[in-house]
Amino acid sequence: MKSFFVFLLLFSFVYGGDSHYKNDLSYLNLSNTQKVKMEHILKEHRHALQNLREYKHDLEENKEKLFLESVLDEDKIRVINAKINEYSTKIKINSFKKTHELLTPEQRKKFEKYIDDWRPE
Repeated sequence: MKSFFVFLLLFSFVYGGDSHYKNDLSYLNLSNTQKVKMEHILKEHRHALQNLREYKHDLEENKEKLFLESVLDEDKIRVINAKINEYSTKIKINSFKKTHELLTPEQRKKFEKYIDDWRPE
């Protein structure tokens, strides 16, 4: 669900309308070049999220198998959870980094005011 909100944020970069609400970033006045690049970032992000869903599904199945064992191996569950969190974090950082590189310092300054509205917790 959090990934959806990140996607929504990035989508609003490209297609933000005139109204100003917390995920409307039209106030950044992206150039046409920036919009094209943002569309590419969005495409990569969607693909990465699909890969994450598949990866997470496989690991969640492993956790279910662990639960069925006579003794629950907490360490294995922690490792699985850590792998999921690490993969998710890499995706978020990658999108965040590319967005950072795309924006001008002035746009970043404007964006910074609203970063808590969309940043995944």
